[in-house]
Amino acid sequence: MSKIVGSYSIPKREYVCTSRQFQSECFISFSGQEEAIDMVKNSILVIISSGEREKVLTAMMYAWNTKKFEWLENVRVMFFGPAEKLLTEDSEVASQAARLAETMEPIACKYLADKDELTGLIEDMGIKVDYVGSMIADHIKNGYIPMVW
Repeated sequence: MSKIVGSYSIPKREYVCTSRQFQSECFISFSGQEEAIDMVKNSILVIISSGEREKVLTAMMYAWNTKKFEWLENVRVMFFGPAEKLLTEDSEVASQAARLAETMEPIACKYLADKDELTGLIEDMGIKVDYVGSMIADHIKNGYIPMVW
């Protein structure tokens, strides 16, 4: 018997996720429409929170390539914490973030940007600054897989 390990809500529908072990591999099955499976398989939330330059550049490269080569259908990027400070201090990081802003809508955490007085500098790069706590939770509830760098 499969054990329910989570549920996903997609507007006006509810899907229940079950997991079962089979030859050391975990399979996920859903009751409901196939669009729920597509949503879960095709959505990633790239949360960039590291203050380490190389990690931030790698995360942005991954997000960029995922969108460019259509590895996944839905790609969202959020800057959080130390990464926001790095955006304003490192020209290469700032340049790559501005490039992301041309094709995606990356978002930076307003609470932390305001606290560090970085909001204006981040917005000047074309990056939206907003409160992201509930936004992150909503993306996860809607099937986005978080990838934290």
